[in-house]
Amino acid sequence: MTTLTEAMNIQAIRQHFPAFSYEGNKDLIFCENAGGSFVNKFVLDKHHHYMSNTRVQPYGAYSPSKEAGEAMDASYNAFAAMHGVSREEIMFGPSTSMNTYIVAQALAKDLSSGDELIVTNQDHEANGGAWRRLAEHGIEIKEWLVNPEDGVLDTKALLPLITDKTKVICFPHCSNLVGAANDVKAIVQNIRAKKADVKIIVDGVAWAPHVHLDFVDLDIDAYMYSLYKTYGPHLGLLYVKKSWLETLSHQGHFFNEAKGVGYKLTPAGPHHNDIACASGVVDYYQAVAKENGIATGDIKSDCAAMFAKVEEQETLLMGVLLDSLAQKDNVKVYGGLENNRANRAPTIGFSSSAQSSTEISAALRAEKIGCSSGHFYAYRLCEAIGLDTNDGVVRISLLHYNTIDEAKRIAKTLDEVLT
Repeated sequence: MTTLTEAMNIQAIRQHFPAFSYEGNKDLIFCENAGGSFVNKFVLDKHHHYMSNTRVQPYGAYSPSKEAGEAMDASYNAFAAMHGVSREEIMFGPSTSMNTYIVAQALAKDLSSGDELIVTNQDHEANGGAWRRLAEHGIEIKEWLVNPEDGVLDTKALLPLITDKTKVICFPHCSNLVGAANDVKAIVQNIRAKKADVKIIVDGVAWAPHVHLDFVDLDIDAYMYSLYKTYGPHLGLLYVKKSWLETLSHQGHFFNEAKGVGYKLTPAGPHHNDIACASGVVDYYQAVAKENGIATGDIKSDCAAMFAKVEEQETLLMGVLLDSLAQKDNVKVYGGLENNRANRAPTIGFSSSAQSSTEISAALRAEKIGCSSGHFYAYRLCEAIGLDTNDGVVRISLLHYNTIDEAKRIAKTLDEVLT
């Protein structure tokens, strides 16, 4: 049997997460990361400092107010640098669900009756539902459908949907239910070849914890993901390309419109304390890069190098589980069994013909394996792949801070639980 070795210094990584030392988590294998990751210490320390010492109205002329504003600015600047875009193209909202809704409200004013918008049935409902409601404004909604056998999207099924009336296409970078990743760059190139002026919006909530995202390289018009799934506070990050942002209908206070495009999609100030500590996510990425001897001091380069190591670690973890599940005749793994991080995240959704997903997840939790079952808000996807939406899939979702021993323990428990 091949001996596997961690691709990263997991002991050092876990020192950045107080949750691993918490007595209440003792012996727990946390593998519900797709629902929200643990929060790193850089974020927690900054949050504590802000709430303890500078919890006042930010951007004022007095000391704690100035410091509060500077902390918030640091987060905008850090994420802009990491993603290779300008600071005004980065916005924070209370969640990705809310950010999606706000962009949809802007589109409701900017699109005309008869215009077409394409969505998928692979999405988390937060990404799909807001766009679908634009039908109330006369917008025609078209569906790019998954393959019902595995829940995967095929670009060949998308291109015939695009017409002269198609204005916007919205799809996920990765499925939160089955872990299947979509090749955004290739999809965008195909879309642009068919119709160059289509606006492309990507939901990256299920993919952002696993990769470095260069928004310019992806050539998308908007991208959004959740910081509470990337080791940070409960915020949604929204990127909109400046050239498009300048044309979108203003959604904020009317007197803020003159302040610049960065205010367009911010109806009200999201939690100042969460924004102030969000830069701790980037601090964590750079710290891990430094600890692994791959740091250069440049934010974007450090984050890219760090996530290259993440891919190595998560490939090891994913392989252990996929190899185990592949041996079970009565188990269906959605999103494919290939251990290739270019095609999927270590978010593994499966069901059994012999037991309900509810029963399986309960049995796993009884062995201190923290996972869940259900539709995980990808209700339409569950329907498309023929699952009972009340039962859904068992979802085991890992991150780089999980260990090979944990993956092996999960696999061993699955051998005992799956009859």
